[in-house]
Amino acid sequence: KEGYEKARKEAEKALELDPNSAGGYLEMGWIKRSYDWDWAGADAAYRRALELEPDNANAIRGKAALSSTLGRFDEAIKLDEHALKVDPLRLSAHNNLGVDSYYARQWQKAEAAYRKVLEMSPDYPGAHGSLGLVYLAQSKNKEALAEMLKEQEPIWRDQGLALAYYAIKDKEKADAVLKDVLHKHQEDPFQIAEIYAYRGEADQAFDFLERAYEARDVGLSNMKGDPLLHNLESDPRYAAFLKKMKLPID
Repeated sequence: KEGYEKARKEAEKALELDPNSAGGYLEMGWIKRSYDWDWAGADAAYRRALELEPDNANAIRGKAALSSTLGRFDEAIKLDEHALKVDPLRLSAHNNLGVDSYYARQWQKAEAAYRKVLEMSPDYPGAHGSLGLVYLAQSKNKEALAEMLKEQEPIWRDQGLALAYYAIKDKEKADAVLKDVLHKHQEDPFQIAEIYAYRGEADQAFDFLERAYEARDVGLSNMKGDPLLHNLESDPRYAAFLKKMKLPID
């Protein structure tokens, strides 16, 4: 909360100093999407940023992230690809293409994007874990585990191992890693909810989704269509939660 409120004040100050600052609108769009969950406000901010600077790669990526939030994954991918044409060396743009392709269930495109990230930056935070998720979605569980073991970012490594060990049916290790996640990563309730959802433990998953909501966990802006939450989608509580987030249900 403290960080986002500071960021908001700085973005507002930037727009006060220069009402035509594309960067100011871009940052305001990010705050409205990630923290306020104000989808219309985020859309207006990104549109204004792109009116001012049509080839601003960060604004294009921001608009793509919002499209993904709302479940418009094909639209998000097109925007990601446009951002890469504008700025082909931007690692985060390749990573975003991987994320949106994963959500769109376009596994080959997602794998190619993450491999490109790792080719350009072998230690890019989250890339090995994300590639592991792509393998996991295709039931390539041993390959998934291998990628999770390479991940250096603690939350992505620990979450990934909890998922991968469960997938290879090593419940003892999966439970042990989950226990470790619960001990070390209480500040990441959305990632914990994803683990429980993947395991089919819906009550615990919804409990942590509620905790994420109370904490305004930025992960919730990526919940719609999340492959790790797929097991929850037939539960009435899932649609009710989307409604609470003011996200499209269909």
